[in-house]
Amino acid sequence: MSSSFRHLVLITAALALAGCAHFGGKRWGHPVHVSEVVALSQHGVPPSEIVAKMNRSGIVYHLSEVQYVEIRESGVTPEVIAYMKSTYTQALVAYPKLAQDEHFSCWYLGPDGYWYGGGPQGFHPDC
Repeated sequence: MSSSFRHLVLITAALALAGCAHFGGKRWGHPVHVSEVVALSQHGVPPSEIVAKMNRSGIVYHLSEVQYVEIRESGVTPEVIAYMKSTYTQALVAYPKLAQDEHFSCWYLGPDGYWYGGGPQGFHPDC
């Protein structure tokens, strides 16, 4: 095994361990935005795999009913949509103020134009 390859392996392992330590040992995946959910669905990825990937990301989805209809028409299954809706419902239980957040101050606008919250950092304490 070459010296440069060993260094690459050690650096990769160190970065992986540092990432886990940063979030208290919880392994968060990257944010799974709606556009990715649609693409995965259109490429035939099973709903259970999509839901598992979304669950690992910790993202909360804040879509309107019209947007849910649109993504359903784009190929996202009812099972995946039900999971997306449940993230919002569960967030409301943990953060009741989200229900009154008319100006979306507790949410961020994703690169695909949909609203998201949660993730590794969770919601701001004021939410």
